[in-house]
Amino acid sequence: MSFKVVNELIKTELAVVQRNDGSEKLYMRKRSANGKYDYKSLRTTNKIDAKQLALELYKQNVKGEVKFKNDSDGFLHYATLTKEWFENRNDCTQQHKDLSIKIIDKHLIPFFGFMQMQNIKAKTIIEWVNYCHKQNKTPLSKRTIEKRRDALLAVFKMAERTNDNLIMPKVSADLLNGATAKVRPPFSHSEINTIIRRALIDYKLVLEADTDITVKDKKIFFDTETKEYKIKYTNSQFGFTAKDIYEFYNFILFAFNSYVRSGEWNKIQVKHCRLQNLKQTEIDSLSAKAKESLSKRDSKYAKYECLVVDIVSGFKSNKHRNLKRVFFRGAVDCYKRLVAEFKLKKDDYLFFNQFSNRKYAHRKMSNLFNAFLMHYNMKFNNKDEARTLYSLRHSGITTSLLANVNELSIAKNAATSAKMIEQYYGSTITNEQNKSALI
Repeated sequence: MSFKVVNELIKTELAVVQRNDGSEKLYMRKRSANGKYDYKSLRTTNKIDAKQLALELYKQNVKGEVKFKNDSDGFLHYATLTKEWFENRNDCTQQHKDLSIKIIDKHLIPFFGFMQMQNIKAKTIIEWVNYCHKQNKTPLSKRTIEKRRDALLAVFKMAERTNDNLIMPKVSADLLNGATAKVRPPFSHSEINTIIRRALIDYKLVLEADTDITVKDKKIFFDTETKEYKIKYTNSQFGFTAKDIYEFYNFILFAFNSYVRSGEWNKIQVKHCRLQNLKQTEIDSLSAKAKESLSKRDSKYAKYECLVVDIVSGFKSNKHRNLKRVFFRGAVDCYKRLVAEFKLKKDDYLFFNQFSNRKYAHRKMSNLFNAFLMHYNMKFNNKDEARTLYSLRHSGITTSLLANVNELSIAKNAATSAKMIEQYYGSTITNEQNKSALI
């Protein structure tokens, strides 16, 4: 029986078709993994309804909720089995399960979904790696590609377990064209001071607002839903409260002075922190430069005390898990201010405590960071490289290097290696910046 295409929804993959025998009934036609077409009656003659039904069935098929005749040897079939296997595993963390399933849905199925398993060769894997880089718009790190490869291997192993006739390609490290670790462009110390100063000005603007005003393209407006004044930066769709700006101001200082990673700061709770005074023997052992710097600090700021923090990270390896870090000066001051201002208790989060969803808290800070920097033309450095939240960690480490702090000490407190400090963080330091250390 032959069909004619009524509406091609996805080129060569999905279409609404009609029989050539004069029947008005509409069918869905989908190309399956083996290259053959599957047909399914949509039980309607209405073309608009048929389009919606076909797309819905297609989505259900991609998710593995609906199967067609020719799907059994396709990648999609084994990907669905692998997701079910991950969900039922008891030997890994929930975070690992969620990440693996997310990778399968977002990065594997869109590329391999309609392929037959036996047609996936080493060359196909290389094409997929290039596809991943292209989708990200900038080269992915080797570690990111390895995570995606691990999920791909899980699907291959599932196929081999359930089909003895399948021989999967070797996915070796040389197939990974991941970019090497890339330094996020740091801020200079003066740029950090500029951000802090401008954040405080904006905080006071919103805090003291009593009418809608525009100041240098920044809109201060009253939000009738939340009943509070907010600030909206140029080209930003979000409005931010005085509280948001105050937290942002403290976050910049804290992240710069603590080297915390993007995935660490939003998990810090008050119970993970404790203030500790330096012993006299520790004070005596400070360098002359450090003593002079601390003695000049205003008495309202931290001097001879530190903040000891148990970092709780999402990393599976022990390399980054539950590490004690020791922070000084600005980080100590930020901690004190936030606890006092918001009356934080031991189970409260240090930043954006009102959000139990910590991914949302991270996104909120990221949105504010980007909106603020874009408004003040600080998002990109003079090489047109974009700054991210991670740039604050790089900035803090770079500043410490310029202050002649020992590389090994920085590495231990930043939970990285001295080699990484020298190879990546130190690579951004010019001889002009470092000239005082050369004397």
